[in-house]
Amino acid sequence: MTFTEDLGERPADAFVSQIARAANVVLVFVRTAGPGLYVYQLDAGATDDGCDAPLTRLRRDERVRSVDLDRRRTVHDRSNAAEAPGLPFDHSHIIEARDA
Repeated sequence: MTFTEDLGERPADAFVSQIARAANVVLVFVRTAGPGLYVYQLDAGATDDGCDAPLTRLRRDERVRSVDLDRRRTVHDRSNAAEAPGLPFDHSHIIEARDA
């Protein structure tokens, strides 16, 4: 999620909690991925797999610039599967916040 104001290394928990409450979700800080780029785990309770409604509610908040869901990733070419055990990757409920 990117925010409309510069929040430094990590947005304050109280600030993120206000946004989460307004969108009826739980946001758990995972890491800072770069300047203005924050990764959160999203918990929206029983909802659709794509989290469309919770993401829409987050995007409507004037304090939020953008929200993107990091989708499940898979390897299309399995010819080297022995070299890459543990694939596919599953990051299906991680939100990346990007500063525009």
